[in-house]
Order: sequence, then structure tokens, then C-alpha cells
Amino acid sequence: ALYNGEGGGHSNVEDDIPLSTRRLLRPGSVVYAQYACYPYWPACIREPARTQLSNELLRNRRPAMVLARFYGTGNLEWVHWKKVLPFDAQQDPNTTPVSSSSYRVALSAASNAQVRFQKKEEKQAQKQSNPSLRKRTKRTKTQ
Repeated sequence: ALYNGEGGGHSNVEDDIPLSTRRLLRPGSVVYAQYACYPYWPACIREPARTQLSNELLRNRRPAMVLARFYGTGNLEWVHWKKVLPFDAQQDPNTTPVSSSSYRVALSAASNAQVRFQKKEEKQAQKQSNPSLRKRTKRTKTQ
């Protein structure tokens, strides 16, 4: 879901991104993202088309950017895909550890969200591999 800078469509920029990284950038993925000069912070990748964006945020779109919502602050920002790393609560990607209480709150929220996201992914994978698990249409009883 990378923005190409023109009209909101996808770009061939995605062709240059390794497959493992593209998987990381899917909406709902829990990641560490770095915005501007701030440290890496727990975040969730969002789908721009399904997210209400301010005019300022719309103006700040650039090629090769993904939309991230930062845990703890709730801030939405465009982040270059190269500034997104897999989330692991046990490994801080920052060279200088962040010791603020808001960072600890964000880590906790991201850890919980990651568990939910992984369960959702597992369910979807099971449904795709086993057609009998797909949602059945509700049938009404005839008397």
C-alpha cells in the first residue's frame, strides 16, 4: 500500500521492495517505525483509503511512504518504507534506548495488537487452505 505521489495509486516502487518487507508493510502489521528525527516507535501500518486523513497529512504524501499510526500517541504519519522494521518487544531498534513511560505503554499496546494481528492472519490462512472453514451463509429453517 505504498503511495506513488500521483493520484493515490500504487507505484512500481513496490517492485523494488523485497517480498519479506512488502509482507511487513501490509495494513494491520505491527512494526517499529521511525518518523523524522524521532526514535523508532511501535506503530501499526494503516491503509490510507480506509483512514480519515487531515488535509495536512494528504499534502505530506510522498512516493515510497506507508501510513503508520503510532501506539501511545495515536499520531498518524507517512514513513518511508526503509524506516519500518519488524516489531519485537524484546529488541529495541534504537541505538539509545528510549526510557519514557509513554514508550513502555506503546510497547505494551503494540505487543497486544501483534498477538491479535497474528491470530487474525492464522485464521485467514486456515480459511484459504481449508474451504470447509470458510464462513457459511446463514440458512433459515423451513417449517
